[in-house]
Amino acid sequence: MPMTDSQRRAILHPFRWLFQKESDIPGELPRRELTFYALGLWGQNHLNNMAGTNKFFLFCTNVLHLDAKLVGRMTGAVTAFDAINDPLAGALIDNHRFRDGRKLLP
Repeated sequence: MPMTDSQRRAILHPFRWLFQKESDIPGELPRRELTFYALGLWGQNHLNNMAGTNKFFLFCTNVLHLDAKLVGRMTGAVTAFDAINDPLAGALIDNHRFRDGRKLLP
């Protein structure tokens, strides 16, 4: 399958492609805006994960006196479940139509 022009530009100049000010498709958000939203969400999630997970881990090991391996396995299992569950829930919400034919709006 041959590459599209957009894919070729993304490979040759990835930063220029990510921070493109105009969209290729009318009515679509520019990649620059999407990139900044993604970077902001990444930073927010990274900080929340660092603060929340460390405190939870310390609480489980120091207060509840659970084994560190067990706490690591629990948080890993919850993260794996979250990685599978979130896209499925999002797909269900995106594909749901109400009786009058409308979709769920924010």
